[in-house]
Amino acid sequence: MNKPILKVTDLSVGFHQDGKDFYAVNDVSFELNKGEVLGIVGESGSGKSLTALSILGLLPYPKAFHDKKSSIKFNEIELINNPKLSRFRGNRLGFIFQEPMSSLNPLHTVEHQIAETLILHQGLTAKKARREVLRLLTLTGIKNARERLKAYPHQLSGGQRQRVMIAMAIANRPDILIADEPTTALDVTLQAQILDLLKDLQKERNLALLLITHVLAVVKRYADRVALMY
Repeated sequence: MNKPILKVTDLSVGFHQDGKDFYAVNDVSFELNKGEVLGIVGESGSGKSLTALSILGLLPYPKAFHDKKSSIKFNEIELINNPKLSRFRGNRLGFIFQEPMSSLNPLHTVEHQIAETLILHQGLTAKKARREVLRLLTLTGIKNARERLKAYPHQLSGGQRQRVMIAMAIANRPDILIADEPTTALDVTLQAQILDLLKDLQKERNLALLLITHVLAVVKRYADRVALMY
């Protein structure tokens, strides 16, 4: 049997506040296999997003901390307190945030934001990066993609911004894609379109997809397995 591509064991997330420590996530364990969609479902405040952010090391350390027994392994490589984690983030590990308007930089164009990760991780020239950005925008279903290259986030609709976020997340062909409530700010029709797009991309690229949501109907339709957080 193949080893899981991601293995989270006894993960706890704590915070130092006013001289005291409190825990927001306690002893969470799960595994994610290559080519699988794992749905993490739970009510608001159960720690789903904190768990996802822990995988990429995006919590406000050192205010945030993990117990010594906590472990997050990607292909057998420990990620917690790994000084080389930034090499994986945005490259081997892709992330789609809840709110694209607050996650995208309002001062930079769509082309600049997607090209930046291509140039950083793949060393592409600006010309090659532009061609790849155009391909990614087309792949994620943005109409008139060439005209959108110079657009700023506020000039796009909610659905278009989410597609830009997805394009950024898959730009470097990650092994794992983490989607944290990827349809929060969208209407019902757009929610289905975005989730169908993610599922198609996951199948096409044999991605391991971690889909975080509080909607049971979503995991029923899209997930292979489900982990429940209380």
